[in-house]
Amino acid sequence: MAVTAPSAQPRVFTSGRAARTARWLVRFIQRDPVGISSGVVLVVIVLASFVGPMFLPYQPNALGDTNIAAPSLSHLAGTDQYGRDVFTRTLYGGRTSLTVGFVAAFVGSAGALGLALVFTYAGGKWDYVWNRIVDVNMALPGLVLLLVLVTIFGPSVFTIAVILGVRAAITGTRVMRSVILSTKTEDYILGAVSLGASPVRVMVRHIVPNVIAVSIVTSTLAVGGYITAEASLSFLGLGVQPPTPTWGGMMSIDGRAYILRQPWMLIAPATMLTLTVITANMFGDFLRDTMDPRLRGASGRRGGAGSS
Repeated sequence: MAVTAPSAQPRVFTSGRAARTARWLVRFIQRDPVGISSGVVLVVIVLASFVGPMFLPYQPNALGDTNIAAPSLSHLAGTDQYGRDVFTRTLYGGRTSLTVGFVAAFVGSAGALGLALVFTYAGGKWDYVWNRIVDVNMALPGLVLLLVLVTIFGPSVFTIAVILGVRAAITGTRVMRSVILSTKTEDYILGAVSLGASPVRVMVRHIVPNVIAVSIVTSTLAVGGYITAEASLSFLGLGVQPPTPTWGGMMSIDGRAYILRQPWMLIAPATMLTLTVITANMFGDFLRDTMDPRLRGASGRRGGAGSS
C-alpha cells in the first residue's frame, strides 16, 4: 500500500497560495492599469531623483570643459553654458521640486484635517468665522499671494513648501468640512455621543478613520499643483536661488536663453516636470477611485461586465 509523502502537502498549499496571490495581483492591475502604471512611473521618478545621482559621475554644479555640448553617450542630455551636465542637474532638480511637492502636500492635508475637525465639530460662531476666513483666502490670487510671501520670508525650499502647505490647509478645510458634516450625522457617531464619549475621543476614534481617505486623496491630487507652483516661482526668479538646480530655474535661467540654439537645455527639465505632474494627477485619480467605496463598487461592476 502506497503512502503519500507528507512533504507533498506543504508544496501544494504554497503553490495554491501563490496562485491566489497571482490571480489577485492580475485582477488588481486589470482594474486600472493606467493608474497603477502612473504610480510606478512616479516611484521611478522619485528614486531617480533621490538615488540616481549617487551613481552618476558628475556633480550638479561642477564646471566642465565642453560648454553647450549636444547630447551624447558621455552627457545624455548635453551640457549647459558652463559645461555642467544637464542630466545630472535635472535629477538633482527633481529633489527640490519633489521635496516641495510632498512636504506641501503633507502640511496641507494634515492642517486641513485638523482645522476642519476643530472648527466643524465646534460649530456655531467659530465655524462661521473660520469659513469667512477661508472665503477671503480663496478670493486672493494664489500666485500673487505666493510671490508676496516668498518675497517677505525669503526663497528657500522650506519656506516655499510651508507657504504652499499652509494655504492649502486653509482652503482644504472646505472639502474636509463637508465630509465631516456628513460623518457627524451617522448613527455610530450619535451613539458614541449618547454613551458619553468626549469630543476628542469622537474625533480621533470615529471621525478621523472615516475621513482620512479623503484627506490622502486630495493631498495626492494636489502634489502636481505644488510642483508646478514651485517651478513657476523658480521660472520667475523667486524660487530656490542658483546654483541649486530646480526644474523651473533650469527652464528659466538656462533653457529660455538658449531655447532656439540648444533646446536640450530646456527639454530635459520640462519633460521631467510634465511627466511628474501628469503621473501624480493620474495616480491621485486612481487612489480616489480605489479608496472611495462608491467608485470602487462601480468600477468592479464595470470590470465584471466587461470581462463577461
